[in-house]
Amino acid sequence: MSYVYFILDSLSNAIKIGYADSIDSRLISLQVGNPRDLELLHYIECKNSEHSRLVEDSYHKQFEHLHIRGEWFKYDESMFRDLFLREGSSRYEQL
Repeated sequence: MSYVYFILDSLSNAIKIGYADSIDSRLISLQVGNPRDLELLHYIECKNSEHSRLVEDSYHKQFEHLHIRGEWFKYDESMFRDLFLREGSSRYEQL
């Protein structure tokens, strides 16, 4: 199993779109190098790592106009909330 994740750095208003086999391990490793709290907003379960890379790439292209650097994108809450609600489970289901 592999995942595409969306991790928010709310102080810099940036969201990271990446993939990993273990979201918990990835969040921990990102947090170690970041002085601000990071928050997992959403994830998508994929069949395998190759599938995750393809899904991740499609989201990088979809949000290219918000690209900051690497896998970090400007966080547009309404745009991402709509995506997360379409995709299913996320913290936004409570809204």
